[in-house]
Amino acid sequence: MTFENMTKVFEMIISTVGLTFVIIGWILPFKQSLKLNKINQSAQLEQTKRELKIKMLDEQISKYYGPISAILTEQSIIRQRIWYQIGRQVIFDKGKDKLSDLLPDEQLIWKHFIDEYKIPLQRKIVEIMQNNAHLAVHGEHDVFVTKFLDYALGWELLDSQKRNNVPNFYEYYYSYSYPKEFNNYIYSTLNALIEEKSILIEQMR
Repeated sequence: MTFENMTKVFEMIISTVGLTFVIIGWILPFKQSLKLNKINQSAQLEQTKRELKIKMLDEQISKYYGPISAILTEQSIIRQRIWYQIGRQVIFDKGKDKLSDLLPDEQLIWKHFIDEYKIPLQRKIVEIMQNNAHLAVHGEHDVFVTKFLDYALGWELLDSQKRNNVPNFYEYYYSYSYPKEFNNYIYSTLNALIEEKSILIEQMR
């Protein structure tokens, strides 16, 4: 091989190596760019998910658990005033669960509470549940929701029967035991939703 041919071969090798470096120099940044875009897209997706979750939590707090919690608290405050008026922490003593077991004044106090506060406040809770069933954490068939609806609607039925002189086989003013676990469910779920929202907001910073 002549010197001239060797020079040409050497030049070709240099050109090939140079081209290889150029290609590598283009491919690496391109691959890094794709990887970075993928990371950014993933981060943006997670951000969008958090925003949607926060929006859902806001609705659950402001349209369902918050209002119901406020009504339960209102009813509890009023009921404490009733206990104060009658001088004991229960309206009916053990073994005495009929309206006729109460003193005449106590009957009037209890009936006034039922007609003016208990049933109307329970009706507000029922309406919130019916209008915002999709916001219930466990769906509209949640066991706690079902128990409360059974209780509240039962009271409404008896109230309507009483007002319309319809006979029934139940003691009108004390025929259902209130599902106390419902209050715990509402309060604990509300607190959990508020905490979850705070965590998501912190993660977005």
